[in-house]
Amino acid sequence: MFLAWFSLAMVIQATSMDSISIMTFNVLNFNDGPDWQRRVIGVADIVKNLQPDIVAFQELRSGCGDDQYEDLRKLLSTSHPFSHRANFMEYTQYKCSPTIEGQAIFSRFPVEQWSSHRLVATVKNEDNNQRGFLHARVRLPVSAPRAQEVTLDLFATHFSLGITEQMHNAKALLQHMSQTIENEPRATQHHCEHHPSHLLVLVGDLNSFHQNSLLSYLQGSSTFLNTSGFLTSAWHAMESVSMVNVADSIREEPDSTTKDKSKTQFTCTYHCDGKPEEEQQRDHLLFFSTPQSRWQLQLIKTVPAVSISDHRPVFATLSHRCLQSTSQPPPSRFWTVAFLLSFLIAVYVVRRFRRS
Repeated sequence: MFLAWFSLAMVIQATSMDSISIMTFNVLNFNDGPDWQRRVIGVADIVKNLQPDIVAFQELRSGCGDDQYEDLRKLLSTSHPFSHRANFMEYTQYKCSPTIEGQAIFSRFPVEQWSSHRLVATVKNEDNNQRGFLHARVRLPVSAPRAQEVTLDLFATHFSLGITEQMHNAKALLQHMSQTIENEPRATQHHCEHHPSHLLVLVGDLNSFHQNSLLSYLQGSSTFLNTSGFLTSAWHAMESVSMVNVADSIREEPDSTTKDKSKTQFTCTYHCDGKPEEEQQRDHLLFFSTPQSRWQLQLIKTVPAVSISDHRPVFATLSHRCLQSTSQPPPSRFWTVAFLLSFLIAVYVVRRFRRS
């Protein structure tokens, strides 16, 4: 009996969840970045150290005797057993052609639905690469007594190079996101009890810095979502995040050559020591929830990836306002120890009774 209670307490503690952590990382394909078999170890180490719930990777290639997705899957099979990839690009200019490239999502939780979608090119000569996005639907575990299920729809992408084509990428992706939430039940704005929560997250290498027209469009196109809400850029929402989190992240960047480690340096994700500031932030996370205020940014940071990739991974944590207020706290160490001691005492008493 005591052992059963102890096991139950551990299960509750393990499944209690009031936040979700997501990481996006352009790992640099093996044609443009040499020594992949060394670099893949560094990629896996970053994931294992940060322990995100879900990871989106870009520029995963296969061919020439290498398969970047399979290499990562072998190294992350224990921590992130649920994964899927989608290949969109094919290259024939290499000696061991064809070489294909795509994206992948790795998850700690079972994925209810996978789908991949190609983005149609509309401008000639602006970008010869086939673009697309990968969609994963995850039902997040919830232990709060008054809350119902939490649905996460994650969209991982790698946008085109030119702004004209990027805008077409964004329109097509927003239309798909709109279709995703059309049939979902809407949660009320002010009450948490018995109302499901729906979180949509767009992550990836958008090849665009945060102050340009693409990001403004993504955050202002509420009509495509058929709702009064809008997508929120985690970089913009960072202004409301505690500066303590920002400072902690800056201290983790030993490769920084900038003496004045400001927020601009902290938000750099691409060629941080060689590109102009306006070109250094290409990797993004945008989120939308129903209702809009249900999920909020808790933390966002970049992580050093020197000699691993030309990009830095972006790691963010989103917290659920209602689950934070309604979830019961996990058992404290006192009760854990009490359960264990009770069990040991019971075993001792039974053994003494049998001897007598």
